[in-house]
Amino acid sequence: LRLQGFNMPGAVLIIDFEDSFTYNIAEVLQRCKLNSEIIHWTDRSQILARLKTKTKKALILGPGPGHPQEYQNLFPLIRNLIGNQQLPIMGLCLGHQILGTILGGKIACLKKPLHGVTKAIKIPNWPTVFPSTMVGQSTKVQFYNSLYLKPLKLEQTYQQFNRVIMFKHLNTLGVQFHPESIATILPKIYFYSILSYLKK
Repeated sequence: LRLQGFNMPGAVLIIDFEDSFTYNIAEVLQRCKLNSEIIHWTDRSQILARLKTKTKKALILGPGPGHPQEYQNLFPLIRNLIGNQQLPIMGLCLGHQILGTILGGKIACLKKPLHGVTKAIKIPNWPTVFPSTMVGQSTKVQFYNSLYLKPLKLEQTYQQFNRVIMFKHLNTLGVQFHPESIATILPKIYFYSILSYLKK
């Protein structure tokens, strides 16, 4: 699926793990006036081809079913992209867990799955990730997960109940919740770093 025109400046490649929320991500980006293209996670050659074009790019690993290890065929490609400051990478829900796993983290099962559960978080003071006007403010986000990322050493982590809810490391950003969900307040702020980079 192509929205607007992927070869225009400021394009986001969304990796689809067969989850309907993927299209909600594209809609949020469209409201931010960003172009996006959705590509299935198994189409690695197409992913690489899109990333090699000359326009500025960002990569989003979307949500999806199952355990991160079920998608390990994608790990080498993502691993090679980590550290590339010319390519912001964001992981949402499953994508967050995939990035965390590649960075050395461990995945565990929740005692009770969080499906459509809304919880409050406080916006951390991560200057390149969130606008300064939002730092320290409490806001609500929606979770759909039965797995979680255990705490690990990264540049920045935001934890609740001994779980990594968000992290920032090198050119990667992971969020366990769904910014694109209707019950998440102010969804655009979670894409702030991508917006800032692509619209420079």
